[in-house]
Amino acid sequence: MIPVATELLLQVSSGTNTTPPEPREQIIADAAAWAATMVGSRGVTLDGSVESLRILDMLVDDARDAIQGEPNAPQAALLWALGAYLGEVLRNARGGSWSVGAFDDLDQFWGTSLTYADGLQVWPMQRLIKRFLNGPDDAIYAYGVAMTKLSDD
Repeated sequence: MIPVATELLLQVSSGTNTTPPEPREQIIADAAAWAATMVGSRGVTLDGSVESLRILDMLVDDARDAIQGEPNAPQAALLWALGAYLGEVLRNARGGSWSVGAFDDLDQFWGTSLTYADGLQVWPMQRLIKRFLNGPDDAIYAYGVAMTKLSDD
C-alpha cells in the first residue's frame, strides 16, 4: 500500500484535482480545510484536534520518504496547507490571530505567523517545514502539546 502522503504528493505533482486555495490571509482556514480534505480523500481523518497532530507527523514522514530533493511548487503548496492545518489546530485550541505578509515574497509566504492573546508568536508553516527537513526530532505533536499547555499556566 502506498502511504497517504506519497499518494497525495504524486497527485499534486501531476496536477490532478488538487488546486489549493490561493494563500491569502482570509483563507488560511480554507487552506487547512483543503489539506484535511485531501488527506481525508485517502481515508485518513484530520479532525482539528491536538491529537490529530500525531497523524500530521506520520504524513510528514511519508512526504519525506516520497520527495526526492526539494519539493516542487505543488508539493510545497501541500506542505504549506498542512502547516496551515497545524496553525489552525493551535489557534482553535488557544485562540490567536494570523499575521500574513505579502505572498509575492516567498520568505513572507512561509513566514505567516500566529500570535496568541498573550503576545507569543509562532510560525506553524515554518515549523512544519522544519519537521519535514529535520525529521522526528522536530515532532509536530510534541510541539502542539507544548503550545497548548502554555495556555493552561
